[in-house]
Amino acid sequence: MVWDLHTGGEALRLAGHGARINSVAVSPDGDTAISASADNTLKVWDLARGVARVSLIGHEAAVNAVAVDALGGHVASVADDCTVRIWRIADGRPAAVFTGESPMTACALGRDGMLVAGDQSGGLHFLQMEKG
Repeated sequence: MVWDLHTGGEALRLAGHGARINSVAVSPDGDTAISASADNTLKVWDLARGVARVSLIGHEAAVNAVAVDALGGHVASVADDCTVRIWRIADGRPAAVFTGESPMTACALGRDGMLVAGDQSGGLHFLQMEKG
């Protein structure tokens, strides 16, 4: 659900995942939300219309976290399948995949394109996204 912070009421109800939501990120412009789910997918939501624009399919296990880059063009996701994936928001296509040795549990994207992913074994992975 999306709540109206001024009234405290429900503004939108977004439905589409088949399992729990583990993480949500919002684009810098506030127009798009991306949800990560235990159903192995992410969904890119149009918040003005309340509909899913695209499903991001490629992970083979629960998606644990999601982050959006500073320009709002790419999404990073991490999952129990030991992968970090970069996606293009506009078309939902994968841009890159990194495979680690342990399930990935957290991620963050910096303004400079630096992606940091944490894994279940306590490791941190620093990956530099190419500009463009």
